[in-house]
Amino acid sequence: MGTDKERPTPGHGHHFEHREGDSATYRRMTRTRLLLGILLTGSMMVVELIGGILTGSLALVSDAGHMLTHFLALSIALAAIIIATRSAPRRYTFGYYRIEILGGLFNAIFVFIISIFILIEAVQRLLIPVPILVPELLLIAVLGFIVNLVTMLILHGSSQGDHNVKGAFLHVISDTFSSIGVIIAAVVILFTGWLFIDPFVSIFIAIIILLWGVQLIRTTARILLQSAPAGYDLDELEKEIIDNFPEIHHVHDVHLWELTSGVYCISMHLLVSEDCSVSATQQLIDNVNYFLCEKHGIQHTTIQVECHAFDTEEEMNTFVPSPNGHEHDHEH
Repeated sequence: MGTDKERPTPGHGHHFEHREGDSATYRRMTRTRLLLGILLTGSMMVVELIGGILTGSLALVSDAGHMLTHFLALSIALAAIIIATRSAPRRYTFGYYRIEILGGLFNAIFVFIISIFILIEAVQRLLIPVPILVPELLLIAVLGFIVNLVTMLILHGSSQGDHNVKGAFLHVISDTFSSIGVIIAAVVILFTGWLFIDPFVSIFIAIIILLWGVQLIRTTARILLQSAPAGYDLDELEKEIIDNFPEIHHVHDVHLWELTSGVYCISMHLLVSEDCSVSATQQLIDNVNYFLCEKHGIQHTTIQVECHAFDTEEEMNTFVPSPNGHEHDHEH
């Protein structure tokens, strides 16, 4: 009944290889790199915050806020790896994976508030300029740029094959560009004395933080609401399954959701008209599992096979499953 009986099957449809299948050596290396990134980013964040207050530069304080978002991103990535290796009580049937999403939502709201504060302060600075200690500002901004470059080099290796770490890596890249903005502002002020450049750069960085926070809120809300992951078309997926498995006449009651970043789950009913023997049904389920995992990256599947005997091809074409899973003929 399966389409390819020689290929390996994925078992029962529970696959978290990208989280649990990594070697202990890889996890240990990734944790070490993330920890170094957290220490560097956190230390530089404090230096920029204190330096921004002492020099009077709102741009530097804004960059410290931007660096905070990436400090939190790195921390979430590290926590996700640590938590994923721990066993949860039986009542947590999916483990602790969604702690990462809850943490992301909290952090998004937090940095959203920070960005609003920076924008308000920047407008006030435009109306009433504040003196700035430019040489000290330039020194700290260059130091922040160097720290971002080092953090990028540390995370680069682990970001290649890890969706979780890659997200944190991209945040560090964006922070590097904001550090460049602060350096440019310091140089311009040093040679021209235009103090309004500082709040302008602050506004630019605050908008970046705001956009990042909004995007993270939307992403975490989508996951918590169990909507289909971005990039998945359910109609197209159903069509692919029917096209690849001729014995399947209809796919319905499909639920596709994202458990946490990069971990996809699906449940569905498959309508077939052939022999519903245990071995044939299991082979079909295994083949569909393999297809979903290998082609679409869906690691956790729950599939129910429904058998129906069709007397004519016309009856098969007009058959429509009811929403509650019971079968009925469209003509009725």
